[in-house]
Formats: sequence, C-alpha cells, structure tokens
Amino acid sequence: YRSFEQLKYVSINTSMNEALKSAQESSQPYRDAKVAYDVASRTYEKTLKDNLPLPKFGFNLGTYRTGFDPSGTTWNFETTDGNRNVELVASINMRWTLLGEGGFFNSRENQQTYLSKRITEINFFNTRRELEVKVRTIYKTVRFLEQKVEIAQFQHKNAQSNYDSALDNYIGGRTTYADIKLAIDNLVNSHINTENVKYEHLVKKLELADFMGLEDFPGENFESLATR
Repeated sequence: YRSFEQLKYVSINTSMNEALKSAQESSQPYRDAKVAYDVASRTYEKTLKDNLPLPKFGFNLGTYRTGFDPSGTTWNFETTDGNRNVELVASINMRWTLLGEGGFFNSRENQQTYLSKRITEINFFNTRRELEVKVRTIYKTVRFLEQKVEIAQFQHKNAQSNYDSALDNYIGGRTTYADIKLAIDNLVNSHINTENVKYEHLVKKLELADFMGLEDFPGENFESLATR
C-alpha cells in the first residue's frame, strides 16, 4: 500500500526571535497600537515641556561713569554702584505660565494627556503580548511536530524492515499468513501516521508563515511540497 502523493517534510530554519520580529512587522494591529502609543507619548512629553519655566538670561558688562570733584574730572568703569572691579555680572530669571493654555495650574490637560498615554501604552503592550503568545505557541508546536515526524519516520522504517523480513519468511514457508498480515497492517498504519504528522506540521508552518507575513519560508515553495 502506498499513497499516490506524499508530503515533502522540511523543518523550519527560522529562529523564534526572527519569527517574532517578522510577525510584529507584518501585524497591522500591532503597528497601529505602536503608532498610537508613540503619538500619545510625544503629546504627553510636549505638554510637560510646555509647562516648564522659560528662562531669561541677563548680562551686565558694566558702564563708564564720569565723576566731578575738586581734583578734576574722573572716568570709572563700574558694574554696580561703587564697584570698580572689572567683572561679569549675570542673572537668570525663570518665568512660568500660570493660567490659560499650557498654564501651570492647568492640570486637567496634563491629566488628560497622561491618561491617553497610559491607555495607549496598555493597549500596545497587550497587543504585543497577545501576538507574542500566539507566535510562540505556534512556533513551539511546529518544533514539537518536527520531533513527532522524526519519530514517525523511524517507526515507519522499522515497520518496513519488519515487513520485508516477514515477507521473506512467508515466501520461504517459515511463517504464517497471520504474521505477514500483521506486518502489512503495521507498515500501512506507520505510513498513514507519518503522512498525518507531516500534514499537521505543514498546516502549522503555513499558520506561522501567515503570522510572519510570508507566502513561503526562505528556500521553500509550499505549492511543491507534495511529491509523487
């Protein structure tokens, strides 16, 4: 007994991290959630920045003053009254907007932008977590099925060897029909089991490729995985 076509088994050569990265790049819900989170974060940062004080810098380089006394006229360079030392005097004044748009007391806008940021942040991390859970689950299932395929192929190889020995013994009259019938049944069942496991593996590979936004895995063509 042989099926007309058999599935070609090819294990995936993509790592878990590569699968997650491709899934994030191709997932529209993930990208939308990330954009919304980035926009809300920038809006919140701008709101906080608008409430920062505006600095005003001033510099006093001094002036020349003319003095008159009985001894004559004098010219002095002073930075402050009576201070003849040549020095640089600098001052910084900070100014806050208290009322109106972006005002210090306008906490409602701050709260709204913060809540908007938190909502989009929670939605983004939930979307990312759900996507990662799905991709990780499918990926691990694919790897598990690959182990099952290898075991099934090994069992089928043993069943084929047992059948060949039983057939030789039956032809040589050294065994009964019941023994050859049992060997045939084991061979057929092992073949069916192998093809079923390969099919399950292929279905999960297609599902993983769909999450990754791929039509085929690198070096593979899903349309040519059935061999005669």
